[in-house]
Amino acid sequence: RLEVAFVEQPVPAGDLPGLARVRWASPMPVMADEAVLGPGDALKVIQAEAVDLINVKLMKCGGISEALRLAAIAETTGVGLMVGCGGESRLAITAGTHLAAALKAFQHADLDSDLLLAEDLVAEGGSQVKRDTRLLPGGPGLGVRELREERLELVASFGDR
Repeated sequence: RLEVAFVEQPVPAGDLPGLARVRWASPMPVMADEAVLGPGDALKVIQAEAVDLINVKLMKCGGISEALRLAAIAETTGVGLMVGCGGESRLAITAGTHLAAALKAFQHADLDSDLLLAEDLVAEGGSQVKRDTRLLPGGPGLGVRELREERLELVASFGDR
């Protein structure tokens, strides 16, 4: 028997009626991911009664401020939240971890993309993983002490392509 917690984005992002149909037909909770880029999209899927949960990704929604707005909407309407990622380095993963730790509204977390990178942007500091638990650094800020300069140049050049 599979222990499935939810179904994530089971239809194309623009198919709001389809997402609602799946939600009402599904025996398990339905989560929006690509369908929600920010607070405005969150309102749309919630008003359509198309989701039980929303996957909030900092790189997708516009950063921490927009994620906080989105989380407030979800919390007010009783929609669950997961903080997720999509290829980010430990720098962004640490920010996402802080977000999840700060708000009770986040019931799930998927913050592991930095573990899949051949070489992370962060050379030293930031969040760490110990025994399947993501640990935040002590003190203020993200706790990143050193970045790999060559990786930073590569990331900065993405907009030039």
